[in-house]
Amino acid sequence: MEKMQIIKTTKAQDTILEIIKKHWIVLFLSIVIMMSTTGIGIYLPVIVKHAIDENIMAKNLNGLKQDAIVFLACLITLSLLTFFSIYITELFGQRFLFDLKQRLFAHILHGKIAVFDKHPVGRLISRIESDGESLREFFTHSVISILSDILLCIGMIIVLFRYSYALTLLIIPIIVLLFIFSFWYQKSVAPFWVNLRKINSALFGYFSDFIKGHSILRLFHKKPWAFTKVNESLEKKYKNEIRGGLFDSIYFNSLQIFEAVSISLILWYGGVKALSNKITIGTIILFVTYMKQFFGPIRNLSSQFQIFQKAFASVKRIDGVFDMETEEIKNSSKKDFNEKITFSNVSFAYPIIKIDEQDKNLGQNILEKAKVESDNETIKADEDENKYKYEDKNGNEEFYKEKKEEQKEEKLINALNDISFTIRKGEKVGIVGRTGCGKTTIASLLLKFYDGYRGSIKIDDLELSDISYEDVRTLIGAVFQDTFLFPDTIFNNIVLDSKISEQKVNQAIDELGVRAIFDNFIDGLKTVIKEDGTNISSGEKQLIALLRIYIKDPQIFLLDEATSSVDNITENLIYQALEKILKNRTAIIIAHRLSTIEFCDRILCFHQGHLVEAGTKDELLLKGGYFANLYKSYKDGQAKQVVSA
Repeated sequence: MEKMQIIKTTKAQDTILEIIKKHWIVLFLSIVIMMSTTGIGIYLPVIVKHAIDENIMAKNLNGLKQDAIVFLACLITLSLLTFFSIYITELFGQRFLFDLKQRLFAHILHGKIAVFDKHPVGRLISRIESDGESLREFFTHSVISILSDILLCIGMIIVLFRYSYALTLLIIPIIVLLFIFSFWYQKSVAPFWVNLRKINSALFGYFSDFIKGHSILRLFHKKPWAFTKVNESLEKKYKNEIRGGLFDSIYFNSLQIFEAVSISLILWYGGVKALSNKITIGTIILFVTYMKQFFGPIRNLSSQFQIFQKAFASVKRIDGVFDMETEEIKNSSKKDFNEKITFSNVSFAYPIIKIDEQDKNLGQNILEKAKVESDNETIKADEDENKYKYEDKNGNEEFYKEKKEEQKEEKLINALNDISFTIRKGEKVGIVGRTGCGKTTIASLLLKFYDGYRGSIKIDDLELSDISYEDVRTLIGAVFQDTFLFPDTIFNNIVLDSKISEQKVNQAIDELGVRAIFDNFIDGLKTVIKEDGTNISSGEKQLIALLRIYIKDPQIFLLDEATSSVDNITENLIYQALEKILKNRTAIIIAHRLSTIEFCDRILCFHQGHLVEAGTKDELLLKGGYFANLYKSYKDGQAKQVVSA
């Protein structure tokens, strides 16, 4: 006997099933209420038929009164159940979306740093917002609506067969034709709506970019160019919207033709049968009422075609997020730095994937775009195995191209080549070299931002791979050249939700000797930083970053180009503070300005991923090699600045 094949599910499908199981009671209640409302909807025309045939024709006032009361009670019940159905269905949808967004965000938050090189921020936001919303819409509207429409159609056909086989068989071919026509229409016009969404997406991108970049347009006298680009896109939108309106008019008028033909047949055939007393007047009215009701469910079922495709595409994209590698939680007991950091024959290369595709739009505002992407998103399913899905660098728009046209080139960019050095506890080591020599890569590897290196990196006698991410980043405090600040107060950006008092922050500011700079802020530490930090200077950002690390009090300081964006006065203040902070501490200082490493005990010189020189500043200058040439170029540049000033 052959073994049964187990259907394997994806991580996204497993997550969705878990969330549905968690809220199954709400979903079950929603389905029960939906079935009740559908049953009442089917029963209402039957009450009318009964009232006409049994009471009005027989002039039975008491029976007619009872039918009227039952009809009113059913309408009131239907209204209440519809209210609860909408509320409970939406309750399930919001709970589903809440849990899904939580899990997606948690997974992204625990993703390896290297993953973010392959997945742009806009795309990840879109997975949470746009794809999450499309699944919520699918479960709250499509699933319940489809079940309701199917039950309604089946129920009405059963009732019609009960009262007249012949008349039912007469109109069923029309219902089938209507069903086929509706699905054919929806599938035929789907590419048109996809194209219209792309046009809307492009237009939104132009509006966003040109409004944000209005100063550049003015500076280079490019306002006419912006008007031309927007007008071209507006004209495309206008023409396509007109075509869309024409398509809808044709479709809905076609439905009216189907309806008119079916009702005419009912009136003709039913009228002939009624004259010979083979069909009652109530039956004819029941058939006419049901035929008018048939068009709604059939139209809804055919319109779900796009929503189904959109939902399935969203599941695939969400599965891509859950497939992202995450930082594993390891149990390690590395809480103290006791002796040395050792790099032994370390080599590392960044994988670079290039896709030969030009972006159709200018760079777009990712956060704003993600909010409206659910309305502007390509929903074409990749049913054809010879097609693949491609998104632009901001994750804003999807394109479909033939696989045979795909031009992918994957190669490795060597950043470090067989380097070895040791940094002892309490030593301050400067790392210098021209741009792209591998300086920042050393910091990234030491902080476990990237793995996959060859060789050995140890903290004391413990391999870096055996130390947990949390322990490594507790031991090492880093300040980078590009400082990110949250749109919050300066105080909250310094403490980052840790239980540190404002008094301690002020004490740290005084110890660093930068009180004068923070006094310049209108509300002091309570000053709110705008989005992207536009209301503070680059130097002030770096000071906030330094305060973050200083208050954290790590055992190893790592400064990566920490003063490259700081003016000379602020730089001198930071140097004075650093000399106090780093006294008897271990520090790795990656320098762009060579003045940064003046007080370092030792300097490591890198060139094209190789460690070419190492020693004290004086030793390297006497040697007259790579560092001496680098230092001479730096001093010549300073001299030119002084002369020009």
